[in-house]
Amino acid sequence: MAPLAFVPNGGLEPSDSEDRSRASILVARNGGLCHPQHSTGHRTIGAIRTDARREQTAGRLCRRRRPVIDTTDEVGPADAYELSVADASFVLFGRVRRRRRMTTDSKKVKKGTPWPHLRYSRAARLGRGPADLNCVAIETCVADLDGPKSGGVGGGDGDGDGDADDRRREGRCRPCKLTCGLFLGLLVAVLLAGSVLLNLTDFFETMVRKGLVFQEGSPLFAGWRAPPMRPLVKVRIYNYTNTEEFLEGQAEKLRVQELGPYVYRETLERINVRFHDNGTMSYNEKRSHVFEPPPGSSSREDDVVVVPNLPLIGAVARTRMEGVAAQAALNIGFFFNPPGEFETLRARDFLFGYNNSVYSMLKGVSALAGRAPLPKLGLLASRSGVSNDTYTVWTGRGDVSRLDVVSRFNGRPSLSAWESDDCNRIDGSEGAFFNLDALRDRRPVHLFNSGICRRLALEFKGETTVMDGIPALRYGPPEDFFHNGLDNPDNMCYRHSSFDTHLPSGVFNNSPCSFGSPTFLSFPHFYLGDPSLREAVDGIEPPDPSKHEMYFTIHPELGMNLGAVSRVQINTMIQHAPLLYQYKSFPNGIILPVAWIETNAVQFPAETKRTVYHATFTLRAVEQGMMYAFPLLTLVFGLILACLIVPCWGTHPKEPPIQVIKLVPSV
Repeated sequence: MAPLAFVPNGGLEPSDSEDRSRASILVARNGGLCHPQHSTGHRTIGAIRTDARREQTAGRLCRRRRPVIDTTDEVGPADAYELSVADASFVLFGRVRRRRRMTTDSKKVKKGTPWPHLRYSRAARLGRGPADLNCVAIETCVADLDGPKSGGVGGGDGDGDGDADDRRREGRCRPCKLTCGLFLGLLVAVLLAGSVLLNLTDFFETMVRKGLVFQEGSPLFAGWRAPPMRPLVKVRIYNYTNTEEFLEGQAEKLRVQELGPYVYRETLERINVRFHDNGTMSYNEKRSHVFEPPPGSSSREDDVVVVPNLPLIGAVARTRMEGVAAQAALNIGFFFNPPGEFETLRARDFLFGYNNSVYSMLKGVSALAGRAPLPKLGLLASRSGVSNDTYTVWTGRGDVSRLDVVSRFNGRPSLSAWESDDCNRIDGSEGAFFNLDALRDRRPVHLFNSGICRRLALEFKGETTVMDGIPALRYGPPEDFFHNGLDNPDNMCYRHSSFDTHLPSGVFNNSPCSFGSPTFLSFPHFYLGDPSLREAVDGIEPPDPSKHEMYFTIHPELGMNLGAVSRVQINTMIQHAPLLYQYKSFPNGIILPVAWIETNAVQFPAETKRTVYHATFTLRAVEQGMMYAFPLLTLVFGLILACLIVPCWGTHPKEPPIQVIKLVPSV
């Protein structure tokens, strides 16, 4: 049979080959010919060769979707066959071995081949596209296809099976690509959402705030319930050294000597904790004190001190208000056991409890009258042991801004000690955490202190560092905190009808919370107070802000109390009663200093320092890292996702239509 040349659209050219034993089927691209006179620079799509192994060839071809050409049939001069150029190309390129001769045109064709299925074929992946075959003559073309290692049609390397394997692998890869695309899409969406939340919202801060909520079992709650920090309580007692001379009229002023400090290590535990459905919890406080004198200190608990007889001063003040009958009854009681204006006590007894004849009598009278029992006598007695006061505070659940804010005190939503509702407010922090929004704007924060029987405002004083470099905000009471109502109108409502309201600025009337005893509070050494207060007695040194001021250090982002130094001086007022002779030699209304107490809570254990350090710097580093990492990862994974899905969105050219090829014998 003569060799035949197959050209799309019925084109035909004779072959110069003298080999009559086989027929060559050549499909040319764009109507080109594989012919000696027309083949220069020509690129063919491929060729199908028929020879003695035609049966095997036919079997391979028929494994396509439909037979391209049945080489076992006798080829007649006028027979016609429908041949898909795309199918023929696909089959051929899985079976023939091509000689690579890359040119500039070849690269262009390889990059943008119009045959979609060739793009994923083995030949295309190896860089051997349709343009890689350059036949300079039919003999060359046939010889190139017929080499012993050609792997051509009927060859032993199974290239036809390789095409099927490629298609099977491609089919298996499509679900993999789809799964990877979906996963990457979800990941990009999450990263994008995280980028928006971290950079455009307060999401991170909100999550940190939610972690501050008091709840059973959390590490924060455990640390609040039994604080690892054990503050130092330092008490300095004013010892009166010339009481006899003064009472006999030999001295114009009383003279005091400051003794101490008497230092105690305080342990706090919050007990009887009960959570309520409205987002609050109630508890009591339990404190214990262990004497811990500083190295080199000569102060001992057995030191003898001379102090004013506080129960007697309180009894005279109470009977003065109750009238002549009460004063007469008190005089009768004093007739058999007259008390002195001053007492000589051991330092420890004065602080934690001692017996006093006047106080014992007052306790009996209070019991007969059905009044509440009087507490144990001593400056720190009510502070030691289990407190009778019950606090109810907000846990922060639902509203973190109210975390640790006092809701009720002893079951009541406000105090009843003062004349106005504003001064009876208790909605301030209990002392562990403060309002974060106010801290951010450096606005005043409020603290409720049952010891001074009021809510106090703390003002921003400046920025500082604690615990070896942790940033903190310093807050403290205003300078006019203890001023009278004339000098500080905010204190006008803190007055009591039993005492003169026109006091010198620098002392605060605390008698409503001291069972009616004329107790007045001030800063140590009457710091920021009227100089006349310090000049009323001899021996008080001028105040020193570094030793006598009060301040709190607060974490700017967590609102946590990072340490506080509270310094308060206890004073008493002497008042005359018409029928009582005690204190007649004292100026009426004189204020005598008793002692001042410093609570120093700035020495944190190492574990607490590490926790605060990580909460400050590690947490911030994580936040900053996430703020930059999330957008970067969004971009990276977005590009990867684009590389997967963009090829699927490309416009695929249509396969060429079925071509009718006439088979005409050569001349």
